[in-house]
Amino acid sequence: MADEVNVDNINVDLKPGTIRPNGTSAAHGLRRLETAASAGDGNAADLLLRVIDPDDAMTVNGACVAMGWRKPTLTVVNTPDGLVAASARVMDPLDNLRRLWSRANQQEREEMAAWVDQQMSPLAQSSFL
Repeated sequence: MADEVNVDNINVDLKPGTIRPNGTSAAHGLRRLETAASAGDGNAADLLLRVIDPDDAMTVNGACVAMGWRKPTLTVVNTPDGLVAASARVMDPLDNLRRLWSRANQQEREEMAAWVDQQMSPLAQSSFL
């Protein structure tokens, strides 16, 4: 049992000499990039160079997403501002407003309406509308 990898949806402690890296571990992604690059995939070779370059911010996961091997993830900070920021990146702004409005209580809706009125008054005075 000592040679097994601790897995909690993510491979967290891959020890040298244990099983081959797999899943979502950085070692697996790096190994896969190296394999693809050595097989002649120019895109994988370019991404591998970016991952290895300490001055480049490309991560192994980012390279795997760029190769289409992994789906992009969305990190959400568990605060109201973080949740709104994350949903704004995923959803259309109008859909986001509709969702927030549907979940708001009466006081929050009144505050939202006042804010929208405040935002619209400069537009009403301009020739934009």
